[in-house]
Amino acid sequence: RENNCETYPISWDAAYKGSHNIGKGELKVDPDGNAWLLTRRGMFHCNRQQKKVTHIFKTGNTINDLSSSIVITGAFNKYNDLWITSGNGIQVINRNDYAVLANHTINNGLPSMILRSINTDTAGRIWAGTTSGLGLFNPKNETWRLFNRFDGMQRDYLDNYVTITRNNKIV
Repeated sequence: RENNCETYPISWDAAYKGSHNIGKGELKVDPDGNAWLLTRRGMFHCNRQQKKVTHIFKTGNTINDLSSSIVITGAFNKYNDLWITSGNGIQVINRNDYAVLANHTINNGLPSMILRSINTDTAGRIWAGTTSGLGLFNPKNETWRLFNRFDGMQRDYLDNYVTITRNNKIV
């Protein structure tokens, strides 16, 4: 413990053959206070209770595999599942066993396979900043809706992070 901060070493999975240079990443914290580091080398889940870090990456061996080892961004929905983007659409990950619960692609309504940001609102909806505009996933009817310049946006391509305020306003 240093400065009231817990630290744990990162253990790379022995099956991982890629670079061990994490570079930059995005840090997310789940509802239990566990840290998730989303990187170009996969995801790292720091389980505070077990005091260990697990490396999750694309293996190509299972149906419940990540679609890519490059994880751009992510957000936890109201069911505490982790929604991640990778350049191959969106995957919904069970945060307890890392199983892939769903894949969202253009084949099932995702506006674009290339996403820059993803966030959730208090109603449980998913908002995704894409190269085609702003995507909205409604979990009640499991449909995507696209907002773009025809809906009053300045442009279609969103290259900045989409933030949702507590009263569901988009920033």
